[in-house]
Amino acid sequence: MSHVYMQSHAEIFTTYNIPVVFYDQLGTGSTALVFAASVIANAAPSLKLWEQSMHHWLNKFPEDFREMLKRHERDGTTSSEEYQRGMKEFYNKHSCQVIPWPAELDQSFADMDVNPTVYTTMFGTSEFNLTGSLITWDVTDRLDRISCPTLVCNGHEEGAQDFVVKPFIEKIPKVKWVKFKKSHIPFYEDREYYFKTIGNFLTAA
Repeated sequence: MSHVYMQSHAEIFTTYNIPVVFYDQLGTGSTALVFAASVIANAAPSLKLWEQSMHHWLNKFPEDFREMLKRHERDGTTSSEEYQRGMKEFYNKHSCQVIPWPAELDQSFADMDVNPTVYTTMFGTSEFNLTGSLITWDVTDRLDRISCPTLVCNGHEEGAQDFVVKPFIEKIPKVKWVKFKKSHIPFYEDREYYFKTIGNFLTAA
């Protein structure tokens, strides 16, 4: 996805005078700059853990809903209106609980829809059906190499569940863990507390 939905992080610069660099993943948006940070926010150290988490949440939806998504993924019709509505319902619960979505988030999804080649190549048809080149991506055995102070964040109802971020907590030597109230995008869902948490950590690190 493009960086547009992350633009609210400019608040870290305006409030704490800490430089913020935005970048787009290769093949999306407009840049190819890679930036390393000491904050791991709502992420997974292994794509297999992420997929397990997504299935955990999906299994809480009605069976006919799950079967509808699987049918479209099996038939290659994930661009259909029915499938897109279903995914939006899932994301409303486990990605962003601010309804309607902020315009920046809508724009980032729209940017990806223009050319989904990178997503489908690296992930697959969806987060429930990982078939792409990152299917075996796993850095859990290298987390102990992170030597800088690191803040790990996750939410209560998102892909980065506690069992997903557990390797970060257990293996990074200088780690702090903060859990936000809602789902995957706390800088929309709990903006004030989120930026205060990030800012305070970075200024003290």
